[in-house]
Amino acid sequence: MPFHRKSTGILNEIKTEQMEVFGGNLLVGYNAALFSLANGHTLYFTPFGGIGLRSKDYLYRTWYNDTAKYERECGKFVIPSIHMGVSIAYAIKK
Repeated sequence: MPFHRKSTGILNEIKTEQMEVFGGNLLVGYNAALFSLANGHTLYFTPFGGIGLRSKDYLYRTWYNDTAKYERECGKFVIPSIHMGVSIAYAIKK
């Protein structure tokens, strides 16, 4: 990944950031017909749930031009998550 540079102007410093963020979910659900309308169309209800993971790898660097000081901060973490939701769909039959 390329570095993103910016200068704050006040402290005459240069900051760079490099991040890589990845994530994914595994969801399981069940489709059920909620009810059928008189015109032949159907309304479906889908509750779902599952787990997810998010990984972040970062590197921050700061160069202070006036004092020749350099700071470096880096790290990596993985965060698990729980997902739940409901989907409602309307089916048109021809």
